[in-house]
Amino acid sequence: MSAPFRTLKRRAEVVASLAGLLLVAGCVQRQRLTFVGDSITAAGPWQAAYPHLVVSNQGVPGDMASDVLTRLEQVKATRADLYLVMVGINDLRSGVPVEQVAEQIGEIRQRLLQGAFPLPRVMVLSTLRCRPTPMNGCTEAVQDAVAELNRRLAVQTPRGAFLDLNPGMAPNGLLAKAYTEDGIHLTAAGYRRWKELLAPWMINLKMKGHAPTPDSR
Repeated sequence: MSAPFRTLKRRAEVVASLAGLLLVAGCVQRQRLTFVGDSITAAGPWQAAYPHLVVSNQGVPGDMASDVLTRLEQVKATRADLYLVMVGINDLRSGVPVEQVAEQIGEIRQRLLQGAFPLPRVMVLSTLRCRPTPMNGCTEAVQDAVAELNRRLAVQTPRGAFLDLNPGMAPNGLLAKAYTEDGIHLTAAGYRRWKELLAPWMINLKMKGHAPTPDSR
């Protein structure tokens, strides 16, 4: 074995040894993923869905966009590499104007980016469309408001930082029956579909799927 080859081999062994020590010492950290939203988010089995990540579920039942704003420091304390934000259905069912909800969701995104280092990615997810039942408040007016809110979010959010889940979960304008238990909240199949639709946006977190990195401006 030549001297240069022995030197290269020794260097490789040293690098591998150091990498192992860092892993054992906890210096090699798993990336962090935080879901932000209302009861739809809160019921999601997110840690089980992404066991190789540190997942924080910041969904709170009943929350509106204004509620998320009031607890944003708690959300930011998770120090996520990627925040996924979905909120709005409770606002619209309560009669909050669409333009106000859109403005508040935009503010949520901007404030998640402020003062954060390293700069995280913040993905705004569309408010899911609902399926009307006698008791869930998914009236035609609410359905129209959800559609208008998502149009506004698509326009106001930087390119690549907005993901519309509805074509994959509400292809006929209503949340698919297989994906919902009451017209608003999701079944296990609904959460699986949600994860499938997220997959192309997870390349930086070493998840399945490949797509350009979303713009995090």
